[in-house]
Amino acid sequence: MVPDYWPYDAGLVFTGIITAPPRPASERVLTSDGVEVEATDAGTVSLDVRGRVVRLRVLRLPDPESGESSLEVYFRDATSGAGSYPAGRFVELQPLADGRYRLDFNRARNPFCAYSAVYPCPAPWPGNTIAAPIMAGERYQGHS
Repeated sequence: MVPDYWPYDAGLVFTGIITAPPRPASERVLTSDGVEVEATDAGTVSLDVRGRVVRLRVLRLPDPESGESSLEVYFRDATSGAGSYPAGRFVELQPLADGRYRLDFNRARNPFCAYSAVYPCPAPWPGNTIAAPIMAGERYQGHS
């Protein structure tokens, strides 16, 4: 199955800071490729999505193969199950030179389990639900 994408939407690109958590913690989570890792709570990002402030939890996910890590948001929105994968999508935060981060929903992607039962499916992170539709990034039409 070849991925399908919504048209690019410049209104779904955000720049801001990550607010550190009150007590940093770590937990075991599944990544988009179904690998279980020890993720660190990086904090939250606040976004104004279509006139509503949304706070999303950010986790630092290590890549066991490269030794690098990425800042990821696993989210659900009003398109979950109606245009995007029902369990949610992932989007990576991109660091900027000034200490802020870019969160570009046009880069949102489905977990691998959307396309193959070989991969275990991650559970959405509590609180990372956006009431508005995020019609950007990778779509999902189900298996044919």
